[in-house]
Amino acid sequence: AASSSAVGINQSGQVAGNSGNHAFVYSNGIMTDLGFVTGSSSTVATGLNNKGQVVGYYGVSNQPYFALGFLWNNGAISDVFNSQTILSGRTYAAAFEPQAINDQGQVAANILTGGNGPCCFTTSVLWENAGAPLISIGGTNNAVPAPLAVNNHPQVVYLNCPYSCGGGIWSPNGVINLPVNPNFGGPVGYSINGNGQVAGQAWFGSLASGQLHAFVWTNGTLSDLGTLGGATSTARAINNPGQIVGDSDVSTGSARHAFVFSGGQMLDLNSRLFNASGWELLSAVGINDFGQIAGIGSYLGQPQHAILLTPITEPAIYPSH
Repeated sequence: AASSSAVGINQSGQVAGNSGNHAFVYSNGIMTDLGFVTGSSSTVATGLNNKGQVVGYYGVSNQPYFALGFLWNNGAISDVFNSQTILSGRTYAAAFEPQAINDQGQVAANILTGGNGPCCFTTSVLWENAGAPLISIGGTNNAVPAPLAVNNHPQVVYLNCPYSCGGGIWSPNGVINLPVNPNFGGPVGYSINGNGQVAGQAWFGSLASGQLHAFVWTNGTLSDLGTLGGATSTARAINNPGQIVGDSDVSTGSARHAFVFSGGQMLDLNSRLFNASGWELLSAVGINDFGQIAGIGSYLGQPQHAILLTPITEPAIYPSH
């Protein structure tokens, strides 16, 4: 059976994700295939905004380590970034990969460079429109592309690793460096909300007893969110009210479980399901301001599927007279 995964959710409850070599958007009960850019046979969605626009990257035939960016808008997919032009002139340029888009259409993206193999250096940039120059955000010498998120201000949360890794928040007003654990290095931010709060994963504790946990950063303070009883956890998204979702090891079993952190408490989403026997929720990757959650789950041990969770509103009960 085919599998699928979600990458994010917007305020309208639309979910973007991937299935096989296809990207999709799910809206009002219908999953729409985003199609392919001319000359390509694979697309990977990475983010969407509140206008329903989806960004990601697509593969180029016969070039396994080469990828270019796409925007899906109003039913049409295209490379509005002119990715080939962005990469031209760069030594060993291998990919232009958009990672997130805000409601103004500003896109946080990675430019990957390498040889004839997996990329070895990433430059993070902000793309504003086809006529504007790229804004450099930061860079990493890791083989894995840096995660990026962008809000409407715009503020971009990114990973900067020219010498020692550390997360940061870029804005037109300057850069804020997230606090670094001297024993292990800096945190990795995966999401930023409209209030500038960042959620992600960081090391807490001493060199002898360090723990890799989900965190939230608020106005200079990095807070450990804990786990669901296991060793590690990761926060993957935060909404404007400050609710956080992600995944965590649990005390029993090998599979990680999806969580929501709200009101100072981390809750296993599997314990909050209604009428969903057989499902195991493995990760939550997005939450909107209405509490709808996009994630990944498995039904009766089958291949994982993208999921959409919607809060149940109980009817009000009024006393009789």
